[in-house]
Amino acid sequence: MKQVQVTAVGENSFVDVDQPQVGRQDVLIKIKANGICGSDTFYTSIGGIPPRQGHTPLGHEAAGIVADIGSNVDDVSIGDHVVINPMAAEDGIIGNGGAQGALSDYVNLINAKANRNFRIIPKNIPWEVAALMSRWRLHSML
Repeated sequence: MKQVQVTAVGENSFVDVDQPQVGRQDVLIKIKANGICGSDTFYTSIGGIPPRQGHTPLGHEAAGIVADIGSNVDDVSIGDHVVINPMAAEDGIIGNGGAQGALSDYVNLINAKANRNFRIIPKNIPWEVAALMSRWRLHSML
């Protein structure tokens, strides 16, 4: 799959990475929209975030559709529309120095729980609006 990463000072690139594998407690999100934050431009200007300088995944204001769920997940269904809480990722903050960024085809939420790692949203909300909702919904998800 494709993922946008900071690859050098002042440089972002589309990088080929493996699509995440879904574990028994995981939720795989097909990203449909992602906001661009001022922090993304800062990370680019310094060449990424340690320890991932030169290969920092970007994107932390995302909305998408549930593409797959683990066998032990029962609080969301494939096809649900969601906004992601980037702060609750077990593998580091999504798009802020963690192992994943939401400027990618997919994000895998490890040990995911509704209203902690993501929030289900109505299907009539446009993706671009939903991505903006991830920021203001964040506080109520923690």
